[in-house]
Amino acid sequence: MKKIKVLLSLMLVMLFSIGMHSTANACTPKLEIDMPEIPDVELSDSTKDMISAGVENYFKKCILDKPIIESATCMNKTMGRYSFSYLCVSWDKVENATSYKIEVIKNDGTSKVYETNKSYFYTSRQDEFIMEGMDGAKVKVRAYGENDTFGVWSEKKEVSGVDSTGGVEVHTVDIPYQGKTERSYFYAQN
Repeated sequence: MKKIKVLLSLMLVMLFSIGMHSTANACTPKLEIDMPEIPDVELSDSTKDMISAGVENYFKKCILDKPIIESATCMNKTMGRYSFSYLCVSWDKVENATSYKIEVIKNDGTSKVYETNKSYFYTSRQDEFIMEGMDGAKVKVRAYGENDTFGVWSEKKEVSGVDSTGGVEVHTVDIPYQGKTERSYFYAQN
């Protein structure tokens, strides 16, 4: 008797699911997409081994921590006919990192990668990429170590800014330096 009840329950579940599927099909128009023929690709054993070794090597080398960006600030200044811009980014120091890459990504999708061996970075004041405007730009940082080790990219951080065409503004950024924290000041005045 128990077997019959279980069997009936299973049949009801199957009928219910078929009925729900039929109802959904009745309400949904058929979507026809012109799909190209995609041939089956057979990989040789050596190619499979190469891909497998590449994936394994990635996980062996990706051992450094992900940096956490503390600040990302851009300062623009115009004095008469002279303009300059600075970008300053700082992040926590990653253990065993020997260098870092900083990628700046603008709203239009253009990007530029910088490199440093410190846990902070300043651009030169005449960097054309920065001077072209940083509205809505984001930065991310990645750590690199000895023997080609690396970490994953940090979370993106939006660049905040000081735009100055007159008056006096002071903007501060805390920078880690030789185990201490130093404060850098940007002065902008006419």
